[in-house]
Amino acid sequence: MERVDRASRIHRRLLKAVEEVRDAFSLQLCTDFPLLIFLLVVVTFSLISFTYATEKEVWQACECAVVILFLGGKLLLVVISCSKTSDEANEFGISLYQVPIQDSAAHNQLREYSIRIMKQKLVFTAGGVFTVDRKLAISVFSNLIKYLIIFYQLRRIY
Repeated sequence: MERVDRASRIHRRLLKAVEEVRDAFSLQLCTDFPLLIFLLVVVTFSLISFTYATEKEVWQACECAVVILFLGGKLLLVVISCSKTSDEANEFGISLYQVPIQDSAAHNQLREYSIRIMKQKLVFTAGGVFTVDRKLAISVFSNLIKYLIIFYQLRRIY
């Protein structure tokens, strides 16, 4: 029973630490994501609009490509980190539920605690505006590609 209580206290401390980190960086994520997406779109549009007529334009296009890789990589790294952390925290209750214990009182207490943990989902949000997870990355990059295709088609017409 004492081990279950200790594991419970440790888990509560970890959840509190994650929530403090989430709250501390929530406003930054809320401002950084739209800014990164905007910069990614602008730099990608400028990369497409180059005609590559001179050597200077080729170097400018290379600079744009490096900026795109940096911004996209930064965005992807933050999304993957937040998503992995929340996935691991949410799977902890399932792992705890499956731990075999001989003492029936401790076993029941552990099961009840693991069910409480499974109901309490951990998610990272950007200021409560949107959830930072893999779906966000897929949505951002699919919309970016969609608008790039539209821009490219309009550029060929005019």
